[in-house]
Amino acid sequence: MDNFKSILLACSVLLLIPILGWSQDLNTRDNELWTGISLRYELNKKIEFGMDQQVRMSQNLQAVRSNFFEFGAKYEWNKYVSSKLQYRYTIRNDQRNVNRYTLDLNAKWKWKSVDLKFKYRSRFQHAMVVYTGQPFTYFRNRLELSYYGFKKWEPFISYENFYKLNQHHEFRGNRYLIGCEVKLNKELDLSLIYGVDQEVNTKNPDSRNIFSAVLTYSF
Repeated sequence: MDNFKSILLACSVLLLIPILGWSQDLNTRDNELWTGISLRYELNKKIEFGMDQQVRMSQNLQAVRSNFFEFGAKYEWNKYVSSKLQYRYTIRNDQRNVNRYTLDLNAKWKWKSVDLKFKYRSRFQHAMVVYTGQPFTYFRNRLELSYYGFKKWEPFISYENFYKLNQHHEFRGNRYLIGCEVKLNKELDLSLIYGVDQEVNTKNPDSRNIFSAVLTYSF
């Protein structure tokens, strides 16, 4: 068990280093604020429907970057594996509204003796700009580690990469997150997140800080 905890600590530190290092650049790179609400309806033990609305501010919170509405359905194959299909319509400036479709395959596993939860999400994502028809297709992989030993809140860290399938077929981004899921009451949860988005394999790679607060209501 001691060896396991040492390995876990080392992995957590490796994931946190980029976030902690880049957090010192709050005044030199763009800061974004993501806020919204999610609704979750559990039809039965296997099927859940969801609806999300979110506003994302950019330019150091001075302008609206996007506003999106998303609908989806999740199916639990068993206690370890689920899949999810979603549609999102995003409103952007300069006639760049986007239709986006995603298909997720999710896996989760609990290490009950140490109150740890491991999650993996594989996502196929296809989006198209409404007015121009320009496509953007990505394959995304996300790993998440959380601790559920507390009664009301669950801290987590995660890493996600973005592989672009259009044109050059290459990795185009990394996303590092640290956050907490807070149980406000039986139906209402609050997700608080700080993260860093980092572009790669572009001529002028950009990165930005992300601050997020999203309420989820389940019924």
